[in-house]
Amino acid sequence: MKFIVNTNQLLNKLLGVSGTIVSKPVIPILDHFLFDIKDGKLTITATDLETSMSTSLDVQSDEDIRMAVPSKMCIEMLKALPNQPVTFTLQADTNIIELKSEKLMLPSSIRRLSFVHIISVPFPSGNLSETNSK
Repeated sequence: MKFIVNTNQLLNKLLGVSGTIVSKPVIPILDHFLFDIKDGKLTITATDLETSMSTSLDVQSDEDIRMAVPSKMCIEMLKALPNQPVTFTLQADTNIIELKSEKLMLPSSIRRLSFVHIISVPFPSGNLSETNSK
């Protein structure tokens, strides 16, 4: 499973909903973003159980995907990358997300970044508000 998205567009959307992410969550899943891709549209949700925020953007994907992504690690990785398309490749058997781009101006040894994700997770919901961050 994979999808392609622009780093700056995704980062801006993540920062827009990251206000609901708390530093010491009562439930570990609350420090994750929910990525839900349907028909080429990525909906990102974050919650602290009281408040939920959601935003969306178009991505290139041939399949529907639902996963929870560690918020802090994802934001830090995207901040370190230049504005460019990146491919997120999901390995369901190992729960690893690999970020890859041929345009990365980094040594080949770090052209692939990876972190753990959770697939098909029952993500908690709160009072939902939409954000249209730019």
